[in-house]
Amino acid sequence: MLAIVNEGKTVFHTALEVCELEAFLGICNWAKENLTREEVNKLLLAIDNDGRTVINTALHFCEIKVFQGIFNWAKENLTREEVYKLLLAIDNNGWTVINMALEFRELEEFQGIFNWAKENLTREEVYKLLLAIDNYGRTVFNTALQLHNLEVFQLIFNWAKEILTRDELNKLLLAIDKDGRTVFHTALQFRKLEAFLGICNWAKENLTREEVNKLLLAIDNYGRTVFHTALQLHNLEEFQLIFNLAKENLTREEVHKLL
Repeated sequence: MLAIVNEGKTVFHTALEVCELEAFLGICNWAKENLTREEVNKLLLAIDNDGRTVINTALHFCEIKVFQGIFNWAKENLTREEVYKLLLAIDNNGWTVINMALEFRELEEFQGIFNWAKENLTREEVYKLLLAIDNYGRTVFNTALQLHNLEVFQLIFNWAKEILTRDELNKLLLAIDKDGRTVFHTALQFRKLEAFLGICNWAKENLTREEVNKLLLAIDNYGRTVFHTALQLHNLEEFQLIFNLAKENLTREEVHKLL
């Protein structure tokens, strides 16, 4: 059962890669009746050469019912800490299961993970999940803005506002991806105006002048501040919002530096 083939895969991984849910659940049920908790845990947390646990593998290869079957089995049979360890496991792309669900636009799976996490994780654990940075330098904020509709981003942003401290959320907003973009740049680049407005409003109410300054003056790998990004994409409404935010929070010299 714990035998590992050349790719670092257990029979759990192999059953999932060929999307055999019944075979997987049959193995799970036998394991539940015959193995110790520690042995079951080893099977579920075993990581193959692609850095994937069975949860990551299910998201990557299978239909939603397969993922849901595994996730439900894990929730029923593992401790809260063990399920959290599964969620935080990072594959060779730097993805946790939340990053992966967003990357593959698996919104039902994302919602299932999100609901469990919201009910069961501590503030520190939520922070680790949200701040996990993939190999492209993206947090879940950046990924949600690039690949999804506003509803998905708003779900994550509201969760973060509810549970994180001001400083932790500020760190998420200032996180830079491999293109040098903050969430301000990303929201503008992918024309997520309502998301941009939400970030602006939170920043105005919660950040210091110096912190707003950092967001506005951040320069991406193409030498663009958020001002340049808004103008180059002909987002005049967004540009006006940024300009007003700058005038309200920056000195004359700082606004001049942006221009």
